[in-house]
Amino acid sequence: NNAFTGSLPHLLLHELNQTIVDQVTINLANNQLTGSIPSAYLRFNSLDLDVTGNKISSIDSEICESDLIDNWMNGLVELYGCEAILCDVDYYLPTGKQEDDEVVCKWCDVGTDYMGSVSCASDVLSDLQILAEFYLAVDGPNWAEADGWDVMEQMETSADLTLPDYKDLDIDHCEFYGVECDDNDRVTELKLKGNSLEGLVPASLFDLPELTDLDLSGNGLYFDRDNGFGKIGNAKKLTNV
Repeated sequence: NNAFTGSLPHLLLHELNQTIVDQVTINLANNQLTGSIPSAYLRFNSLDLDVTGNKISSIDSEICESDLIDNWMNGLVELYGCEAILCDVDYYLPTGKQEDDEVVCKWCDVGTDYMGSVSCASDVLSDLQILAEFYLAVDGPNWAEADGWDVMEQMETSADLTLPDYKDLDIDHCEFYGVECDDNDRVTELKLKGNSLEGLVPASLFDLPELTDLDLSGNGLYFDRDNGFGKIGNAKKLTNV
């Protein structure tokens, strides 16, 4: 979770004096790392490497063909092969890798671009869908300021986004009033203070994975006790409310 970029260095911890009983744990999950897991890591006898949620495209074939990695991932590589390190491209799990007999890496019907994917696009609401549901739930057509949002004024549900008329509009949610996005078009800020919002805030709002700042003060909003703030834990990066 540090926005690291670049490839995994071949000489990572190269000066480490390791014996067969030593375990090395490296957690680089949820960054922007690219490329391959290099065969140079075969020097680690017992490696617990977490690079799920990155942009890893491959694991060097020497690693998966080696009989030296049975102790990797706390012994799980011996049981599940390289899927114990990362689910293959076009497969996914919330953990990004196989950890037990019952839960194997799942096929993603719309594909994944990288290994170690933790979600499938067809299973996850997009940021635009979440914002559309929010807009319709809190009286969006009557907001004081709704630049960008008003393209959804005639929608009945957020599912209407899949209709050809809306697909053809190529709606850019990052241009909506009060919305800020990161470089990957994920919503980071939603600030609609005193904007005549009215109604029940849908719990899905907290499913915006990159949301850090939320300001809905000065409106006529309320949250369901069980399913409103009850899902705030899903917004793991939310720091300002």
